Amino acid sequence: MKRLLFFSSLLVILSIRIVFASGEPNPAGARAWGLANCAVTFTDPWSVWNNPGGLAYSEYSHLLANYNIRYGMSGFQTMAVAYVHPLSKGVLGATLSRLGDELYNETTAGISYGYLWKNISMGLRVNYLQTGMQEVGKKQTVLFEIGTVVQLLPQLSAGVHIYNVSQSKLDASTNERIPTIMKAGLAYKPHTKLIWTVELEKDIDFAGTFRTGLEYEIVKNLRLRTGIASRPQLYSFGIGFSPKKLQLDYSFQTHSTLGLSHNLSLSIRLLKKKTTDESTKS
Repeated sequence: MKRLLFFSSLLVILSIRIVFASGEPNPAGARAWGLANCAVTFTDPWSVWNNPGGLAYSEYSHLLANYNIRYGMSGFQTMAVAYVHPLSKGVLGATLSRLGDELYNETTAGISYGYLWKNISMGLRVNYLQTGMQEVGKKQTVLFEIGTVVQLLPQLSAGVHIYNVSQSKLDASTNERIPTIMKAGLAYKPHTKLIWTVELEKDIDFAGTFRTGLEYEIVKNLRLRTGIASRPQLYSFGIGFSPKKLQLDYSFQTHSTLGLSHNLSLSIRLLKKKTTDESTKS
């Protein structure tokens, strides 16, 4: 009976992983989730996860925390934390996240660096990934991400991100590799209170996914979000509140077959980056 339950649970895990195969890795932060994970062009602190190419725009140190649970399944909940810190040249970020439970889990630790040159922000992230499965054991690998965000016009920006550009594998003997995923998108800001994003995501082994999202500031510091994605078809809704040094965001996504996923995130702004003039002061 125990073996039957184990293999039944394993089949559920594998089926959900197949559903998400063209969408991994999922962006972190409820802002991104509220926009159907359409975040490749963003330059907020959550770029430390979503696209290191946008990290260089961060002018403050930040502490970030994120929790999400997919389809109400405790085995598919993710907890993540990060720290972003501007340097005299560039911005450094560190992340740690864990998905799953004792049956199956993934732990990822990453270091990111972003550098701004004129209107182009470039970034690199190095990840250590460890997976564990009950009665199977653990596997680990190191993989790399690269990305860039370009400010084309005051109202228009473009972003590109490649996850696992190194095409790393979890197990070379079985050719079990991590997905290599490419994203490209645009963000248009026709008004100071409105942002429209579009994005195309392509796993090299699967069909592409199209995403689009809208964010609108209905009153000062309060924003509403919505988005839609294909393959799998998802509808997203979210809200964000940013009083003073805090930013609190909540979002949920609906899947036609599997149901609701929820995401809650918190950002705390700390120290401001020193300018060249400030750094020379005693």
